[in-house]
Amino acid sequence: MQKSFIFQTQAWMTAGLGAMLLAACSSDEPKSPTTFEPYVEMSLTDEELAVANSQTGVSIDMYKAADDLYGADKSNFVFSPLSATRDAAVLVNGALGESRSRLMSALGFSGKETLADMNTFYAKLKQHLETADSRSTVKMSSSFWGAEKPLKDFEDLVAGNYGTTFGLLTADTESNKNAINKWVEDATAGLMKDYLTQGSSGEEIKVLDALYFNATWGTRPEEGGGKGRFYNHDGRTSKVNQFKFFSAHELVEDNLMAVRTYYGNGAYAITFVLPDPGYKPSDAIASLSAEKWGEWQKVFAALDKYDYDQLYSESGLKYVNDFMYDCELIVPEWTVESKLDIRPIYETVGLGEIFDGKADLSGIYGSKAIFNQASQTLKFKTDVNGTVAVAVTEISGDIAVLSPIVEIDHPFAYIISESRSGVILFAGVVNQL
Repeated sequence: MQKSFIFQTQAWMTAGLGAMLLAACSSDEPKSPTTFEPYVEMSLTDEELAVANSQTGVSIDMYKAADDLYGADKSNFVFSPLSATRDAAVLVNGALGESRSRLMSALGFSGKETLADMNTFYAKLKQHLETADSRSTVKMSSSFWGAEKPLKDFEDLVAGNYGTTFGLLTADTESNKNAINKWVEDATAGLMKDYLTQGSSGEEIKVLDALYFNATWGTRPEEGGGKGRFYNHDGRTSKVNQFKFFSAHELVEDNLMAVRTYYGNGAYAITFVLPDPGYKPSDAIASLSAEKWGEWQKVFAALDKYDYDQLYSESGLKYVNDFMYDCELIVPEWTVESKLDIRPIYETVGLGEIFDGKADLSGIYGSKAIFNQASQTLKFKTDVNGTVAVAVTEISGDIAVLSPIVEIDHPFAYIISESRSGVILFAGVVNQL
């Protein structure tokens, strides 16, 4: 008989929790795997798979930088690595010479890949993510707003590979605001209205990327979960609305556990990362790497299929004795809205020359384009129905002649990703509710 275990201890639970969970969650007989309508996994060549792994590394580095900036004060935040990298990739299409090589490398493309390879990868990624699950809606949009019309070669490249549309910024700042706000509202299915609250502030270029995600749970959670407790980082206790899944997968390693459940047909998943007693979400995020995320992907993929032979045969998987076949999972409802300055995040991963004037971006206008700001505006909500999340990334500048019951009841990190490739759409931290 499967045993259950509820986290009902102060702030960081009790010492030795990992071992306790292992004993409490294990079951004599594994349950049948959750049945999903089939979906077609993303087809990648070996070269594209290597790029995807590098992209994951960039995404995790961005997540760490965002946590350093916005999680260190114990506040909640959410960030979209995918939207941030897509927006930068549009600009890379206007970079020339060594600037292009350096910026592509910062985005995870080695010297072997050409600009065409990068664009093909992003186009393929867009097509896959938008069609991977008929029960989930993913929409990726791109727009370029300039005081002048860009070069045709640049227009053709980004329109064909990123779906970029183009708008003209005029001297009428109120008209500019209304046009951009309409684009953002349409791109986010009406969830983000009045993106700009006043007329544009004089920038001559705005490059926007929008990511919309709306997914219902793969297995409907138990409704009416009632109120529960959440133990905040500062020792306060909050009452929260909760809902319960009867089946989720868990793995445990030093100082943390990771619990995953799925949306829709299983193409998308949310992974909760819960630190052990005495540790913080920031500690768990700091320990993440592309290699570790790849190992987790393999473990969860095997657990999804209840393929224990694969779990034991996969080389390098250290979790074989630590995973749980099934756990019940209690999740709080939460909502986060963030407005982030992400220029420091870009700078952390090597994209700083976009902003310091060193990058040759003359492929956009034929003269030098200077960018000085980067921001990301996000809304995120998870409840008994699923998750709705939107992100709008903006880079702006000027044209110049230059099986326990695992209860999510204390601060945690979370990552929404495509289930098999590991592409990270959203990542965040909840320190208080």
